[in-house]
Amino acid sequence: IETYQVEKRFIHRNGGIIWGMLNLSLARDESGKPSYLISQILDVTHRREVDKLQAEFISTVNHELRTPLTAIQGALGLLKASLDARASDKEKTLLTHAYESAQRLARLVNDILDVERIAQGKLVYRIEKTDIVALVRQIAESQVPSTEKWGVRIETELPSTTIPVDVDVDRFNQALVNIISNAAKFSNGAERIIVRVSQLADERVRISVQYFGPGIPASFASQ
Repeated sequence: IETYQVEKRFIHRNGGIIWGMLNLSLARDESGKPSYLISQILDVTHRREVDKLQAEFISTVNHELRTPLTAIQGALGLLKASLDARASDKEKTLLTHAYESAQRLARLVNDILDVERIAQGKLVYRIEKTDIVALVRQIAESQVPSTEKWGVRIETELPSTTIPVDVDVDRFNQALVNIISNAAKFSNGAERIIVRVSQLADERVRISVQYFGPGIPASFASQ
C-alpha cells in the first residue's frame, strides 16, 4: 500500500499517554522501488477530548431534555385543546405562549441533534410527494404568532393550483421556519415579509421569503 493512517495511543516522553494520528507514506526511488517511509504523528488528544464532551452533551440533550420536553408539549397541547369559554383571555394567551415556547425549544433540541447526525453522516431524509403550496401556506400560518411579536405580518403569494414535489416535509419545515424567523427578527421596523411559491418554466419550483429591512451591510456582504 502507498499510504497508511491510524489513530493510536503513544507514551509521551513525560510518561503520560497521548493520542496520535499516525500517517505513513511510502516513498519510491527513480526506478519505482520502495525506498523509505515518511512518518508523521499528529497529536489529537485535545480533539478526542472535545469529541467525547460533545458526545456526552448530545446524549444529555437526547435523554435528559427531549423526553420531559415531549411530555410538556403533550400536556400543554391537551390543555390548549380543552380550553372552554370559562378560561379568560389572559389564561388562553399565557397557555398559547407556553405551548409555542415548548415547540421552539423542541425545534432547538432537534437542531442540536441534527448537527451531530450531519457530522456523523447519519442524517436521514424522508422524501415524499407533497403539495408544496399547501405546505408553505401551513408553515406561514403557523409562524404568524412568532412574527407578530416583532411587529411584522406575513403575506403570502401562492399559486391557486396544487404543485406536487418530492420533499422531506420536516426538513423543509425546519429550513423555512428559520428563514421566516430571521426575516422577521431583522426587519427593523419593516411591517411585512412576503412568502412566495413560484412555478418556473423548467418545471422547478422556487420558494422565496422577501423582507423589507435594511439588508446586509456592504462591508459584511463582501466577505
